[in-house]
Amino acid sequence: EIRLSLVGSEMCIRDRNICDGIGTKHVMAKIKKMSTSVTFRLADKDDVDVLFSWQSQQQVRRYYNNPEPPSWSEHTLWFEQTLHDKNKELYIALNEKKSSIGMIRLDRIVIKNQPTILEISILVAPKYQKIGLGLAILQSLKKLKTNTRCVANVHKDNIASHRLFLNAGFNKITETSYQLDL
Repeated sequence: EIRLSLVGSEMCIRDRNICDGIGTKHVMAKIKKMSTSVTFRLADKDDVDVLFSWQSQQQVRRYYNNPEPPSWSEHTLWFEQTLHDKNKELYIALNEKKSSIGMIRLDRIVIKNQPTILEISILVAPKYQKIGLGLAILQSLKKLKTNTRCVANVHKDNIASHRLFLNAGFNKITETSYQLDL
């Protein structure tokens, strides 16, 4: 009986070292390390297919202004216009293996006699969602822009995106708008 309680105590100590109750913090620390490995490249004509694939999925569009997936012709028209619009920059986010993990679009908002503001649109590829890459992408934004004000408008019901922008250091300026000065 005494031996069993000693064995039980040793097991408790070992278990406590393995299951320390802060597993989520360990996982988040690993995810934060990933933020340094996100890079960007300008989107080009070869990205039309992958963006169509991402943007056509219901779970991605759920909180868009227009939740209906675009037709191929609507998408290609939007894509071509975006690539050629001097007030829009479309980037593909890449992980450390150079795989496409999402996109970020920066739309210049030009107001006379005011500094330029960039409105952010972000999309994480469906297979990379819910593992912290949205945060990594936003935290890596400073690799693209400095001395810039960024704003984001988030659908009121998109709780995950509200949390994302707050965690990325954006300040909430209205119920659905966020702002960050880089």
